[in-house]
Amino acid sequence: MAAIMIKKIFLIASCVVYATLRCIAQSSSSFDKEYVLAKEIIGASRFKVFLNYNNLKIFIGTAYGNIQYGPKGLVTFIHESSHIYDNIKSAGMRDMRYYWSDSNQLLEVRVTPNYITSDSIASILPDYVTNKPLTQTYILCKGDCLSRSYGIFGLLEEFNAYSLEARSLVDMFGFFETCSYTNRPTFWEGYLKSTYDSWINFYYFNIFFSTYLKYASMQRRGFYNSLVNDGHFTNTFSQIYNKYNEALTALDSINRKVRVKVSSGNKKIYSYPFMEDYNSIRALAEDNETKLYLSMLLKIALKEQRSSSR
Repeated sequence: MAAIMIKKIFLIASCVVYATLRCIAQSSSSFDKEYVLAKEIIGASRFKVFLNYNNLKIFIGTAYGNIQYGPKGLVTFIHESSHIYDNIKSAGMRDMRYYWSDSNQLLEVRVTPNYITSDSIASILPDYVTNKPLTQTYILCKGDCLSRSYGIFGLLEEFNAYSLEARSLVDMFGFFETCSYTNRPTFWEGYLKSTYDSWINFYYFNIFFSTYLKYASMQRRGFYNSLVNDGHFTNTFSQIYNKYNEALTALDSINRKVRVKVSSGNKKIYSYPFMEDYNSIRALAEDNETKLYLSMLLKIALKEQRSSSR
């Protein structure tokens, strides 16, 4: 895994030499600098197609997306752009959903008839997650939001978008490390926060998927059997899940270097307020029942999550 990650980092680094030069030489206003830099980073990555589907400027140059404070604006652009791309490809096809996976790979699933909307599972979610923002956003959202109205097929859309965030953090690490504008403690603190967010999102959706299957097995056995025996769906689900998991494993390795950059070798690591949520949600996601239901959708049996060194 380490060899694969190093290979990926070198490939990305070789693709962004021009972007690095722009990073060092750029001397215009802060917003222009960040926009040009962001455009070069995305344009040199596997996600460059998204520049044709969304307005990058919306995500750059604000307190939320300022690159000097981390990659949040970049990964949010990738996340939201993947939704636009997927919805365009899925337009007019109520019985099909498409998920962008890579520059040359578009995954698809056939929507099982009479599926369960995601809000149906709210009553059996673990108490800890019921009122959390992600639950309110994706399970109990108002209106015709995809994650609720399309049930597990819409949840998979969001899970894939978060997977792309984690994968982009791995892909772009080589550039961030060689760019003088980003290779500083303030940026790396934001990078570290984004990697923890990727883990938290992964764990929440593990719980959502598991609870969805639990509810279906109890209330809609016919639909449940159709879903877990649909080889096309389980193959797509497994590909998205495993790529996300692989990215998180790579990020764990990268973060050992990043924590040193944040602490500058001598100072104490910052105290992160999100750590309590991370530890709590991880415990729920690694519960045996959660793993059991998830294994129904995965092509390979769920392995024990590797203990994190955090």
